[in-house]
Amino acid sequence: MDRIKLKELTPDNANANKGTVRGLDVLRSSLKNYGAGRSVVVDRDNRIIAGNKTVEAAELAGLENAVVVDTDGTEVIVVRRTDLDLDSPEGRGLALADNRSGELNLDWDASALRELADGGHDLEVFWSATELDNLLGTFDEIDDPAKEWTGMPEFVQENLTPVRQIIVSFKNDEDVKAFAKLIESTITDKTKSVWFPRVEAESTVDHTWKTAEDDAS
Repeated sequence: MDRIKLKELTPDNANANKGTVRGLDVLRSSLKNYGAGRSVVVDRDNRIIAGNKTVEAAELAGLENAVVVDTDGTEVIVVRRTDLDLDSPEGRGLALADNRSGELNLDWDASALRELADGGHDLEVFWSATELDNLLGTFDEIDDPAKEWTGMPEFVQENLTPVRQIIVSFKNDEDVKAFAKLIESTITDKTKSVWFPRVEAESTVDHTWKTAEDDAS
């Protein structure tokens, strides 16, 4: 076994899982409260094959070190937590966190999957043809989208993607109230994210498109 620093591991540059802000926070919280459980898989050059989000969350949780077990894939690597009992609150908490964080932190990157497919990787080993169509949003039947837009009104979609997202943690409700006051926003128990500066959501309820046929009727 070798002991290395997490920073010596190289993330997968073609990782098809974008992850989610909430999923990353749940994973970070699990690592902080229950410690590490699952193993991370790397190649011979320490490039991460599986566990990119785990390493990212571990660093956010303040973990720095890793134990490397060399294997050729013919043996299953078992991580034995000598400090835990499955039926303890910590043991059951880790079991639930392991499943829930995986569920929350999966968001397939369609563009990364398309690049893999273009590179010769057979994605139908993992998805059916219908699932791939839904996932990748293929529109082979439309040769020229511009022709399909003929006669439609001008429309330019504003880029609403945030430049950056960060996770902010609070020790108590008073800190939450102080932060909300600082950014001049409202934060409730149901608040999952906020914009700074505050952005008012635009309502399109009173917007309708009318065609020439509508006017004639």
